[in-house]
Amino acid sequence: MDISESDQNKIVGIFIRSLSIGGAEKQAILLHNYLSNYFNTYLIVFSNSDLNTHQLISKENIIFLSGNTIYKILQFYKFIKINKITHIFNFLPLNNIIGIIVGKITGVKYLYGGIRSEKYKSTIKMILMRFLCNNISSGFISNSYAAFESYNKYGFHKHKLLVIQNAITPAAIVKVSNKKIIILSIGRFTNEKDYFTSIKAFNILLKKRPEFRPQIKYNVIGYGKLEYKIKRAIELSGLDDIIEFNNDGYVGKSYHNSNIFLSTSKFEGMPNVIMEAMNNGLPIVATDAGDTKYLVKNNFNGFLCSVADPEFISEKLISLISDKNLCKKMGENSLKIIEESFRPDKVFFAYKNLINNAE
Repeated sequence: MDISESDQNKIVGIFIRSLSIGGAEKQAILLHNYLSNYFNTYLIVFSNSDLNTHQLISKENIIFLSGNTIYKILQFYKFIKINKITHIFNFLPLNNIIGIIVGKITGVKYLYGGIRSEKYKSTIKMILMRFLCNNISSGFISNSYAAFESYNKYGFHKHKLLVIQNAITPAAIVKVSNKKIIILSIGRFTNEKDYFTSIKAFNILLKKRPEFRPQIKYNVIGYGKLEYKIKRAIELSGLDDIIEFNNDGYVGKSYHNSNIFLSTSKFEGMPNVIMEAMNNGLPIVATDAGDTKYLVKNNFNGFLCSVADPEFISEKLISLISDKNLCKKMGENSLKIIEESFRPDKVFFAYKNLINNAE
């Protein structure tokens, strides 16, 4: 698509920490691809440490900063000045700090921070983000309504916060026929993902329906500081035979191999893994954390459960394991929700409007 003459003076920089396999990185790439249709758009990457998401990039104008931190910041400064960047969208805390401060120094007119989770663990980081939001930035864009409410309570000015949820592109669905029913979870091994509740849920499930044991497999993909404790909890629960760990960087094939997606998070932003599972036609059993309720419609494409409620989670897993037709129907409904509300052209037009109307 040709860029109109009036839009050629709007030069957009999307600033991301790296191109790893995380949700923020994928959203930055999708936004870059979308905005490139309308404006001169650059994807500026602070660290070239992981290029697993390069397959998602369909446009040019990708800039990798190199060297030590100071040299990268100088490169960033020069790039903004030379290319006359007018809008910068930052995605993560590091980018918020560098992008907004350097952008302000270089005279970038429109500077936007990014919020990707309901809360920051660091009080210092939260104070700094609040200062940047309220006093320097044009605004902070949250990917979830849950984070919008949380940050407003932390003192971020409400008129400076804007919600634009995540988007996702259509997946090539390749369903694999399995002898067993595969339940899938993907996420870091941290307290907020609460794998201990999923372990309890499977314990309860097998006590209620012991005949399911040879029929099911629980596939867990992730990494993190709690890996040993989680594996130890599995051993003590006697679930070694049904729970399988994997830290494969490419998770697409795991969606293809699965029948049900399970999320037991205590808090979330806009959960990319649930969107990806829905995009692959899976029914969802998930805790009502963050903006999950905008994705999972109870009894339509899955089941919403209270946080840390293994009893209820086990009941809903039993419902899906027991009824293949229900599984299939809910998976089809997951695809409908994604198609109707979460494709890039449905979501990212809000960024386009923000750029066009910021005069």
